[in-house]
Amino acid sequence: MTETTASIAENPRASSARRVGWAMLIAATLYVCYFSHLGAIGFLGPDEPRYAWIARDMAETGDWVTPRLYGKPWFEKPVLYYWGAALCFKLFGVSEASARLPSAISALLSTLGLAWLAFRLYGAETARWLLLLLPTTVGMIGFSHAAATDMPFSGMLTMAMVCAAVVLDLARNENSPVIPQTPWVALVLFGLSLGLAVLAKGPVAVILSGGAIFSWQLSCPSASPLFLGTFSAPAAIPISSVSSSSTTISSATSPPNSSTSSLFGITFLSF
Repeated sequence: MTETTASIAENPRASSARRVGWAMLIAATLYVCYFSHLGAIGFLGPDEPRYAWIARDMAETGDWVTPRLYGKPWFEKPVLYYWGAALCFKLFGVSEASARLPSAISALLSTLGLAWLAFRLYGAETARWLLLLLPTTVGMIGFSHAAATDMPFSGMLTMAMVCAAVVLDLARNENSPVIPQTPWVALVLFGLSLGLAVLAKGPVAVILSGGAIFSWQLSCPSASPLFLGTFSAPAAIPISSVSSSSTTISSATSPPNSSTSSLFGITFLSF
């Protein structure tokens, strides 16, 4: 009787120790794979030094609208990465690690979003293994250590599609609790994430997410015909508001013949 009672009393302690062990292992894995040695090597290839220079110019000049390379407007990519790197330069100083920090943070966000989705669909065990295995893949390690637009784009698009799964009621199984109003919160977060993905790498974010949603619409007869428009409307709010406001700012501060320097032009015409 005494041994049985002691065994029952030890189970909660063993379970807590197991959870703490998992948490420490996951935290160490995420840190080592995404954040360690960000500045161990110098910039590689033509893109990393170019993007870092543009971000440093933004941080130094305070012009957060028009990317400039060596003093001249540079419209190759939209501005989300430049904003993130410039902010990191202001907070942590100019270095390779600061330039790569936006990619590392984006990788972390996408991993956490997918882990939450795995938890809702398949349970805690699957989520734990995802948190351990996904960061160790070559692609996640490589792109999280690159001063480039790829990981911010992937991270924001991943978050948008996780929110889409919530709105479509695909992010739960029969054992997952239903949280009231979650679809509306997810709808707003979807619009925000998709808008940021567009600002990371252009309208390809709308094409990829819209294609996936449209395919689901066709394969699900029970979906409302107006669902796609209702679902996409919040996405237009952050995209159009940011683009239009930046267009106004750029038009007010630039000559009439340089309207292509607006954020709208950078985002939608230069991809």
